[in-house]
Amino acid sequence: MILAVVGPPHSGKTVFLSEVYRYLLVKREIRFFLQRAAPDGEGIWSAESDQELVKQIRHKYEYTDEFVNHIITSINSLSKNFQLVLIDCGGMITEENRQIISNCTHFVIISSNRDAMATWLNFCEEICECECVGIFDSLLTSDRSPFFNKETLLGLLVGLDRSGVPKETSLVIEQFTNFIISLL
Repeated sequence: MILAVVGPPHSGKTVFLSEVYRYLLVKREIRFFLQRAAPDGEGIWSAESDQELVKQIRHKYEYTDEFVNHIITSINSLSKNFQLVLIDCGGMITEENRQIISNCTHFVIISSNRDAMATWLNFCEEICECECVGIFDSLLTSDRSPFFNKETLLGLLVGLDRSGVPKETSLVIEQFTNFIISLL
């Protein structure tokens, strides 16, 4: 499975993937790889480091044809060796993301903007035969409890922040990750 994690900027996609990655490392049930597919300078390091330091050393770059081609080649190669390839996509609907996502088999939307969810869903469905495996509303704070419903594929994530993810949200991410593993 090649799983694209998509959604608008500042929705917590990288933090979400960091949690998935940590859980998969502990679980050690499948072979997986996390591929960054955006030149935004983020990664697990930015979720685990002092945020003041991250601000100082993180550099955002622009997409180039060479970068996009490298990511596509990497995705195709990685999918031959790993059961699950996680793709951390950029937060904008662009031609570059279109090319990258068209090489994926599945996608999940993480969105802090409810209006953007439908836009991302349409974008992903129109460019490839990708299957949607989840749509998460992502809120920094909420009185509502995080959840994931594997029948409707809808969920809520609360507190996807680099400074720490609440235990309830981590448990929902584990539930989602186990759901993904069950699809392999």
